Amino acid sequence: MNVVFEDPPAKFVITPNTPVRQIWISALSTSFKLDWSEAEGNFVLEKTGERLKPLVGRLVNEQLGEEAVTLT
Repeated sequence: MNVVFEDPPAKFVITPNTPVRQIWISALSTSFKLDWSEAEGNFVLEKTGERLKPLVGRLVNEQLGEEAVTLT
């Protein structure tokens, strides 16, 4: 999935990597690899413990420069 921003211009790419049970996100000049957690029942970024939707919401808000999106 691609999320395209007009102002300021940017593109986030969210891609499943099914063989290794990961979701990869390219956003804000950074790559994020989220692993499937059986315990959480969700994809989780190991470094911060963030689940997929809250992480995407945070990245979108950082791009927009305001708290405009909440994903739960």
